Amino acid sequence: MSDHPELGKLEPHEVTQVKRTVEGLVHALKARMGISGQASNLLKDEEIVIQSLLHPERGDVLITILRDHKELHLFISNRRDANAPFVIMDFATFRKHPARRPIDSNHSLKEGEFGIFLASQQDLELIKSNGTMKVELYSVHLGVNESPIEHKVEHKTPAQFGVTEKWEAIRRSEVEDSTIQEYIKELFGFGLTYARYNQQPRHEQIVIRPDKEKLFVGQLIRDMYPYNVRVILRKEHPDQHKARLADVHGALRKLRDEVSHKIQEGIPAGYAQFLTHLSTLLAETVDNDPELSRFV
Repeated sequence: MSDHPELGKLEPHEVTQVKRTVEGLVHALKARMGISGQASNLLKDEEIVIQSLLHPERGDVLITILRDHKELHLFISNRRDANAPFVIMDFATFRKHPARRPIDSNHSLKEGEFGIFLASQQDLELIKSNGTMKVELYSVHLGVNESPIEHKVEHKTPAQFGVTEKWEAIRRSEVEDSTIQEYIKELFGFGLTYARYNQQPRHEQIVIRPDKEKLFVGQLIRDMYPYNVRVILRKEHPDQHKARLADVHGALRKLRDEVSHKIQEGIPAGYAQFLTHLSTLLAETVDNDPELSRFV
């Protein structure tokens, strides 16, 4: 377990309780995943939680610990709705908090088993309260499922993840929470200074997603030089048409340079393939389709 400063707010026995609670949840959800190790027996929210706890390098979850009247309450972030965290409880604690409902109403919690529950309105008010002792940290700081082999990965926070870990987190995530959105901007975002039609040049961050390269490039071209304007200027004002094409070609070349800068040794094969395809598309557009006839 790491010596995270937030853990200093808790008594040693409370730290042990927190870790045992999270480990108990991992054990319970893994047991319900079945022999195959697949999460098909779990609800989608449960699957997201267990995968985040087992593989925090793909996108960790935030653990919030509150002390209220000497009782600890453990909340785990909901990646579908950041404003509605879940509660981690065992069967005995559940009996003391009937307002908290299990997210899987078809699963009956057994004695000693931990599960995920919907936070009550009282819980949400408690979380917002300034007078309550609050601890916030990621699951990696609790050392859950630590092993010598996974030690380096388990003690990274999402902010420390490399390109490979961020690529995997995006690829496996079905919910685009704020962390995943930041990864998308970092991996698929490209800075470009260009002028939209009849506007002054400005620097923008363009996000181009995999498998939609032509769609995004086409939109960029239409923003700079709309198709109907192209048709008119090509026929009636060829000099203006030539000048505007030159502006578009220049922007596409600059964008290709930005893409090329991200192609580095050691990046994931899928990410490299995306960048290479995008770079090729931009080059071929300028070299083989200077009139932009494929983008109407």
